[in-house]
Amino acid sequence: MKSLTMSVFLFAFLLSCSSQDIPSKKVPSVVLNTVVKNYPGNNEVDWKKVRSNYEAEIKINDSTDITFQIDENGKILKQKQDISNSVIPSTVTSIITTDYAGYLIDDVEKLEISGNVYYQVELETNGKKDLHLVFTPDGKLVEEVKYWD
Repeated sequence: MKSLTMSVFLFAFLLSCSSQDIPSKKVPSVVLNTVVKNYPGNNEVDWKKVRSNYEAEIKINDSTDITFQIDENGKILKQKQDISNSVIPSTVTSIITTDYAGYLIDDVEKLEISGNVYYQVELETNGKKDLHLVFTPDGKLVEEVKYWD
C-alpha cells in the first residue's frame, strides 16, 4: 500500500512538473510580444509553462484554437491549429482510408515545426485504443515527429 501511495504521489508530481498554467504577468515580455505580433488584439490567451518553454493557446472562434510553443527568447518552436476534416490533403485521407480502415477521424490539426507542415490526426474506432498519428502533406507517416497534445 505504501508503494502505491508513493507511486501515485510521484506520478502527480511528475505530471505537475511537465506543464503548468501560468498567468500572463509571469510570461516574459519577449514571449508575449511574439504572440501579439502574430495575433494582435486577441485577448483570450491561455498560458502554460512547459519545461523552459512557454505555450500560448489562443481561441480564434468557437471551433478554432491555435497553440504556439515559444522559447524564452521569443522564438516560435512549433505551432498547431485546429482544422476541419475537409482541409486535410487528399493524400493523407487516402492513406487513412487504406491503411486504417474502420477508423474514423476524430480530431485533426495542422502542425508547423521549423517551416515544415504536418497533419496530426486522432483516429478512433470501437473497441480499440485511439491512434495519434502525424503525416506529411504527401501522406507519409512520420514517427520522428511526436503527436502534440
